[in-house]
Amino acid sequence: MCVVSARDKAVMDPQGARSLGRASYAVSTVGIVVSIIIIAVYFGVAYSSYSSCSYYSHDGSCYLNRSYGYSYSHCAARGGVLDDNYCYYD
Repeated sequence: MCVVSARDKAVMDPQGARSLGRASYAVSTVGIVVSIIIIAVYFGVAYSSYSSCSYYSHDGSCYLNRSYGYSYSHCAARGGVLDDNYCYYD
């Protein structure tokens, strides 16, 4: 019933139908652009949080733990890396 009414309306008022068609095209275009922007922002945030270290960073690596005052052998036994003051390990 609605399709028939829309078709009849288009035949009776071609200028109005053209105007509605342009409005529909504009709304669709804006929707696509907004969707692309939202997806780009989402993946940008996801990538930046994935690539940053949330724990302890040392020499470009990320470690879960950092402890002060370990000896080299004690740090190495944990599979860690010792700098001047801290042992970084997972």
